[in-house]
Amino acid sequence: MRPAHRRHPLRAPQRLVQLPHDRVRRGRPAGPAHPPHPAERAARESRWKTLAALLGEIPGTVPQGRDPRCEINPHYMAMFTLDPQVHPGLDRDLVVRALVAEGLPAFVNYPPVYRTEAFRSVPGPGTEELAERNPVGELLGRRGIWLHHRVLLGTDDDCADVAEALSKVLTGLTAQRNPV
Repeated sequence: MRPAHRRHPLRAPQRLVQLPHDRVRRGRPAGPAHPPHPAERAARESRWKTLAALLGEIPGTVPQGRDPRCEINPHYMAMFTLDPQVHPGLDRDLVVRALVAEGLPAFVNYPPVYRTEAFRSVPGPGTEELAERNPVGELLGRRGIWLHHRVLLGTDDDCADVAEALSKVLTGLTAQRNPV
């Protein structure tokens, strides 16, 4: 039998990209190892529409929206939140660990940049003032879950597998919290 990461494209380990030595030695900013190919970007855009629709069918799951002014979204991550009204008290970190156990490349969202240690040393408005101005950033920092963009490079069936895994995790964690 083939190893799990060989059986399913979403479970493949992340490749590490090595930078060319001349870029490192000359002190140039690394930047992306390679910009996304237009076909890859188009695939991620198409699969995001599929995955977002499937995630939206799971009660309490809110896929990332899109500002109509946005012309290109490279979908570096597939992001969603869980509605606390539907999933009260459900720990986001626990959900992420369960998704990883299901073989998905899931992560908690980063905090807003103004909540990071490096930003605090910069003069300007305080953290709480910035938080008031950025309610969406605050929400995503507290409740955001993201999936690595490789989940968007598979097929529509792979997107259905991702949604099924999330549904399974949410059902299982809810059942553990509310035994009958």
